[in-house]
Amino acid sequence: MQLKTVLLLVAAAASLSAQTAPTLASTPPPTWNWVNAGVAAEVMGNSLDWATSWKQPEGNQLLAQQSGNYTGELYRTGTNRKIAVAGGLAIASYAIGWKWPKLRKYVGIFDMVSGATWTGVAFSNVARNPYYR
Repeated sequence: MQLKTVLLLVAAAASLSAQTAPTLASTPPPTWNWVNAGVAAEVMGNSLDWATSWKQPEGNQLLAQQSGNYTGELYRTGTNRKIAVAGGLAIASYAIGWKWPKLRKYVGIFDMVSGATWTGVAFSNVARNPYYR
């Protein structure tokens, strides 16, 4: 009887300690918040710039349509290139954050500045374009 009681107490203690043992967090470490917020700001700014430039005369020849009905305007070619730039920056940001965790804050700040720059360009598009008046 004594052995059964000890085994029962050991099993109860083991199950209790297993329940209160620290587990791996299901949320990412807080430093990833910098990268997540930066990528979100960058993608949002790029999207705003795209939305305010769609089918409008494009000063950047890399983004302007080279032929067809929308020659000189932001259309499919420019859209594909803007998606590639935004996606490439997002992938690079996460890759750098994964490889060098100490740089996550700076990567996030860079992405936020990039997003703010594109947002400024979008506001400039709205201010200069008679379509929005």
